[in-house]
Amino acid sequence: MKNSSILMFLLLFLFLVATASAAVALPNITSCSASISEDTQASCVIDSLNLTVFSSNNISCTVVPLSATSYTLSYIGSANYSGAASCLVNSTDNLESNSSLLSITINPINDAPNIISYNSTSSAVSAAPGVALPFTVNATDIDSSVTINWYIGGTYVSSGSWFNFSKSTGSYILLANATDGSLSSSVSWTVSVGPTSQYTCGAVGGFYPSGDKLCPGDIFTSSDISKCCSVAYIPAFTDASGCTIANKSVQISFTEPQSSDLFELGEQINGDFKITNLYSQDQDFDITAYLYDLTSDTYEASKSDDLSLRAGQSSSISLALKIPEDLDLTDDFVIMVKAEDEICNMNYIPLSIRRPKHIVKITSFFLPEQAYCGETINAEIKVENSGSNDENVYLNLNNKNLSLDKSTDKFNLEKYSGSNTVQKTLSFIVPDNVANGTYQIRLSLYYSDSNRMEFISKNLDVTGCRTPSYSASSSVNNAQNQSESSNIQTSSDAKKIMILAAISLALIISILSVLYRVKMIKTRETDEILEKPVRKTRIKLER
Repeated sequence: MKNSSILMFLLLFLFLVATASAAVALPNITSCSASISEDTQASCVIDSLNLTVFSSNNISCTVVPLSATSYTLSYIGSANYSGAASCLVNSTDNLESNSSLLSITINPINDAPNIISYNSTSSAVSAAPGVALPFTVNATDIDSSVTINWYIGGTYVSSGSWFNFSKSTGSYILLANATDGSLSSSVSWTVSVGPTSQYTCGAVGGFYPSGDKLCPGDIFTSSDISKCCSVAYIPAFTDASGCTIANKSVQISFTEPQSSDLFELGEQINGDFKITNLYSQDQDFDITAYLYDLTSDTYEASKSDDLSLRAGQSSSISLALKIPEDLDLTDDFVIMVKAEDEICNMNYIPLSIRRPKHIVKITSFFLPEQAYCGETINAEIKVENSGSNDENVYLNLNNKNLSLDKSTDKFNLEKYSGSNTVQKTLSFIVPDNVANGTYQIRLSLYYSDSNRMEFISKNLDVTGCRTPSYSASSSVNNAQNQSESSNIQTSSDAKKIMILAAISLALIISILSVLYRVKMIKTRETDEILEKPVRKTRIKLER
């Protein structure tokens, strides 16, 4: 039995040693390239048991089994990424596992420009002779700047993000080439130019008139209408004295704001606009920005400045507009910019305005101009909630000299829905014992759980009183004089207290010094009395 136990122990020990020595080997990644190019896939074969991708960084790694002990590892960097990357692969036999980290350098490559939008979207376009037909291209390049060159029949004609095509009768190939200097992308159109009488306004990419709107481009006669516009008609902006003729030689673009921006009533719009003078002569432009209500055809705010531009020159100008708090948000609003000198043009973008959550205003505060001592005064007040939230509101009238501090109870003011005005009356009695004079009555409005407040003040002339005349200014001066006298008196009293404290401290020190000396004298006398018997004894012993 004893030998059997020893044998079992030895067998278990040998099994454990064998298991430990047979641990899962590291995945062999020596055949995997540690350097690849951007957006390029690489692969390698790894001998391993149950190989999986444990994690990856800035790279996509996948494994495909070739056999029970062999796998293909494929990896490619994240789109347009260059730099350091890694992939951790894991091998397991269901009992143990082991991992290897593949560190990879992804080398950058030059990416071609990407044309993200263009107009016209149709590859076959009809045009009228001599009428400017606008084409636009928008391109980006993730690692380089982009230049857009325009060609007609293979001949370079212009550069930039837009081009006005204008040719005589014939068929033309118009090509826009976006290049970073090495690589390029392009888009092309076949433009057929013929007499406008052969085409409808829509067929040649024109725009039909609408009401009293203005054509900011070329007007020509088509087969179906006499006022076909080469670009979209725009509002005439009558209230802002809009351009009589919109001249495309003045280009106006918006840097700020953008049409996607959202503003609130009462907010300031900080506009930044780029003006380009493509006219043959220098211009001293009057630049005006308008907050314009298209529905009512009126402008709600404006701001102007001057800008001088040489022929072919561009420059930016900044203009700020304050949005009024009482706009009707059911109307349509735009920001319109007008540049005017010898030539004139306008451009605009839609504006999104919303109502703020909290905005309560005192819209009316009636108080008699004159009152008599002992008279009852009724203050009539109107408040309006222009916000999108319900509000708990209360009002307070205050003047210390009239001992006035009167408030309403809290009341609910519902959120704005056309007109949310509430009228309140606060009554008070002018005291009999005040002086004749002018008193400033302050009305305060508290809302949004008293976290917000606004106030307004009005003067009340009080007469018929038995005491001398009072004025707010004399009251302030008297208060100041009293304050100064009080300060002088306080300063004098402080000096006296300091002197008395110093004298008292000196007396205390003197008394303590005397007491200490008396104690020392008594101590010496006591020591002498005690010393005498001892001295006598010492003398006797010496004898």
